[in-house]
Amino acid sequence: MDFNEHYILHWNFFKDVNKEADEEFFINLTLKKLRTKIDKEEITIDFNFDGKPNTTEQHLNERAKESFFFDKEYIKILEQKLKLLKETEHPKPAKENNMNTERDLDRMINTYSAYLFNCEYNFDNLDKIEKYSKQLYDKEIFNISHRASYELKDLAFNNNTHSKSIANYYFTKCRELLNRHNKNIKDNNLNNVKIMPKFIDYFDTIQPLYKFHDNALLLFPELDVSEIKTDKVKPPQQETKEKPATHLKDLFKDEANYTKIIDILVDNGFIEKDTLIWKDETNGIGQFVAGLIKVLYYKGYLNKKPTNKVIPIISKNTFQTVFSQSTSEKAKVKKDDSNYNMIPTVTEL
Repeated sequence: MDFNEHYILHWNFFKDVNKEADEEFFINLTLKKLRTKIDKEEITIDFNFDGKPNTTEQHLNERAKESFFFDKEYIKILEQKLKLLKETEHPKPAKENNMNTERDLDRMINTYSAYLFNCEYNFDNLDKIEKYSKQLYDKEIFNISHRASYELKDLAFNNNTHSKSIANYYFTKCRELLNRHNKNIKDNNLNNVKIMPKFIDYFDTIQPLYKFHDNALLLFPELDVSEIKTDKVKPPQQETKEKPATHLKDLFKDEANYTKIIDILVDNGFIEKDTLIWKDETNGIGQFVAGLIKVLYYKGYLNKKPTNKVIPIISKNTFQTVFSQSTSEKAKVKKDDSNYNMIPTVTEL
């Protein structure tokens, strides 16, 4: 296999497991791994082998030497590809300020996506995750994340449909990554992961992604969690004087009734007592949660009827259950819906 075939094979695999892959990021990542590898091999390989010929030791040493020299030449090929890639990049028009923001957002999302993919396949090797976490520091992922969060504020001031569509798109991508992160922790029984030294870097590294997501929701409270592409521009949102509800408690007429409803959901095994996290994560649960919020209005608890656009935000912030606006629209319920018999009317509470 020649160098070009070797490159194409690995690049295609990287793209298959990371749909938002960036070629420049891939090349830099590969170069760093290869340079670290040959630095170690220069010490461990016996280039003047004087042991017994035709032995397993000699055979392994020869294979290591072949791999070493292949990697050294391959590094030169990658450096040339990287240089060519940078030279052929089209300059961005100065007036298109959104392009710089999208570039930083892309870098952040792609880097975290590759990072989480690595963690998913290395939970049996804590050292690998710790090592990969530290590599993110070297890639200035924190600087990228903070710059992306800062530039998101510029988008908020550019009050136009395209800016909101960009923010919506990356908000959704960010939400997907955070869901994968939380699923990794739950599937591997790592709820108390912060007390495990090997995983401290893992948690510290993911924090900027949470911050970015929270900033996006703060700057654009009307964001939807459904998949939206930047080429499908949404109509501008009408400004309202009233602050939009972001938590179930915000909708209740009486805080005491809110507490009682939460107790009912805990007693019936729907949510965790302290965190309010919805326990059931099976497909279709989003529609049930959306129906629950609607039923609370029909049974007299809420001060206004929640819209299908607000319901996913309420669900995410209250129960950490994520679904789209279209899912909420499919939730058709009535006041006496038998699926919610555990919720009495406000007069019966």
